[in-house]
Amino acid sequence: MRGPRILLSLVALVTWVDAGRADEGHNHVLDTSQEGMKAIAKSIGVKCTHCHIAKTPDGKPDFSPMSPPKETAIHMKIHFVDSLKTADGGDVDCATCHNGVANFIPRGTEAPATRMMAGMERPAVMGVMKGFTKSLGVKCLFCHTKGDNGRMDPTIPTKHRTMARYMFENFTTFKRVDGSSPTCQSCHQGKAEFLPHHGDGAE
Repeated sequence: MRGPRILLSLVALVTWVDAGRADEGHNHVLDTSQEGMKAIAKSIGVKCTHCHIAKTPDGKPDFSPMSPPKETAIHMKIHFVDSLKTADGGDVDCATCHNGVANFIPRGTEAPATRMMAGMERPAVMGVMKGFTKSLGVKCLFCHTKGDNGRMDPTIPTKHRTMARYMFENFTTFKRVDGSSPTCQSCHQGKAEFLPHHGDGAE
């Protein structure tokens, strides 16, 4: 059993090192100029130390080491900014989605004014739901909850239902650079939490 574990550890190490190498030199996927960094920080409403969390011995920010938020920024640049277009063919940047807010996806539990799938036949609804659960690698109760009778009640609003609706209504309107439409699977790939910073307990 040690062989596979050692191999997986080496793969993880190489992946982390490669991510760090992407952060070095003049071939960085992000615009690391002072103006570029300020633009990114403004777009998501944070300070430099949101991503650059390491410090030098004298207490100043150390911009070289990798961090989960920094790796997430690189991931977003490659898989979102460079891979998607707006519905009308425009370029995507950090501000397109964040608009000055780091955590911009709503998580409230207020009941929506309308049901997203109102008017759809049950087989069609179940098909969409199966697509959601498979893409995120979850069960129905990840988004839904049980009512007083102990049975799942799809009408009860939850945080994950709110998030799923927002993502479905706002992100499936984008286009991939090849012209195809993105789906939940395009980004999640079978994982509910797929961004690098999810490893540090962030939402």
